[in-house]
Amino acid sequence: MRKARPHGFSGYIAEQGFHALYLVRTLAKKGPLKVGIARDPLHRLRSLQSGHFDELVFHRFWWLPGRAIAARIEQTFKEHFASVGIRGEWFKVDPSEAEAFVVAAIRFNGTWGIDQAEMAKLMEQWKLRQIERSLARISAGSLLARAQQVRLPATRLAR
Repeated sequence: MRKARPHGFSGYIAEQGFHALYLVRTLAKKGPLKVGIARDPLHRLRSLQSGHFDELVFHRFWWLPGRAIAARIEQTFKEHFASVGIRGEWFKVDPSEAEAFVVAAIRFNGTWGIDQAEMAKLMEQWKLRQIERSLARISAGSLLARAQQVRLPATRLAR
């Protein structure tokens, strides 16, 4: 089943420039782990799933400010776990060890990452600011003037 993104997701990500660094694994606990970057991790997971015979799930993902930072952490991950690399971005590594490494890499790079709940909260604040900006451009006088332009009776606006 396709999980719906919150309203305004694409606009928020485009404006803010966030990228997700993700760890994907198979449902099998001993299966491999993939590291990657995506603007839209749910879309990326669906794309990966279409070419994989096992069911894939997110182990975890972090929202990072900008692609360059996400790419730096991803590259550090690949270099650190190169000895257990399977192919491309797939590694035979314990998910908790991989997660701990990413958290440490985020801190080491002097940046920050946020989880999905924090991203949802930021998006809600962003949507409220967008609405407030839109409402600030509209005044009661401009509504009345617009109503007269389209020849609607002012009493209709008062309802």
